[in-house]
Amino acid sequence: MQPIDLETKSTEQLRDIALSPDYRDDVRRAALELLSTRGIRLDNLADWRPPNLHVEAPPSFLHKPPTAEYLARVWNVGRGLYYVWLTACNTSIITLIAIAFANGQAQAKLAAIAEMTVFVSLLGFAFGGWLWSEPMRILILRPFGGRLNRPLVRFLQKHIRFYGHIYTLADTTMSTNVPTVFLILLRWSLMASLGWLAAIARPFGRPWQRVRDGEDLLLLEYAIGRRVARNLSWLASSDQISKISCTEEYWRDTVRLLINSADLIIIDGSRDKPGIRWEISEIEFYGKPRHALYVSKQRSESSNPFGASTVFEYDERGEIPDLKRLRESIAAAVNLR
Repeated sequence: MQPIDLETKSTEQLRDIALSPDYRDDVRRAALELLSTRGIRLDNLADWRPPNLHVEAPPSFLHKPPTAEYLARVWNVGRGLYYVWLTACNTSIITLIAIAFANGQAQAKLAAIAEMTVFVSLLGFAFGGWLWSEPMRILILRPFGGRLNRPLVRFLQKHIRFYGHIYTLADTTMSTNVPTVFLILLRWSLMASLGWLAAIARPFGRPWQRVRDGEDLLLLEYAIGRRVARNLSWLASSDQISKISCTEEYWRDTVRLLINSADLIIIDGSRDKPGIRWEISEIEFYGKPRHALYVSKQRSESSNPFGASTVFEYDERGEIPDLKRLRESIAAAVNLR
């Protein structure tokens, strides 16, 4: 009998092997061990279901579990390079506008500055897409509506965004923090002017996604698995948060796919909502509670409605008191599939 290569089997196939009496006991035990490493709870294995019909969660971009020290280095290097690129973008667009109002020798000097800064902007955009090799995939589960979203966005921008690609379901109050109008115009003009980059980034590199049917769900699965395109989308976004718009019929399937795709899940417990309760039940069903991190806005109506052992509270400006402890918790919670 040919040996079975369990590593190549899907989670659903492993479940069938583990539960079937047609396989040897050692094969079934090996299948159970492999399921456990994929974050599948063994106590409800018979009831386990795939995250979505015909949709397989894409693998992580991470090669090894991060440490708190590694996260600190990633944050400092990423933030430094981003703001260098940001400065080049803003300088180039302002210089290009200034050229139109200058004349003679001043115009020539401004043209030279513009040429250099545009080159740096294009180079940074291209290399930023290719060189960011291990971005996390981060899912934000939050209550919809109200002003609580603004402090949450500030928290994500100040403490989370340089770790990787952030996903959340869209609503009308998910605010953005636009640095400058010039920067947004330049970012999208860069994407439009570089044909080969635009081909990679569109349509799957956009910082939003719509899920209206099963085909859109497949496109979402394809999109979040494209590292370079998602990196370009991160650069092109004003707040580095990918908002996914869903119909009432498909929002649960979308959440299941994102739960099973995420390296880290951040749950905002500022308000207790039925939708959040259901999402937490799905996290428990797929065996991922230890990969969830709970946060809450200070002095909210309920800072810990779900009874989490640890909750990080952020203030109106998105600040938290213990950044080191947050990084240690993120490193411990990251799920490598």
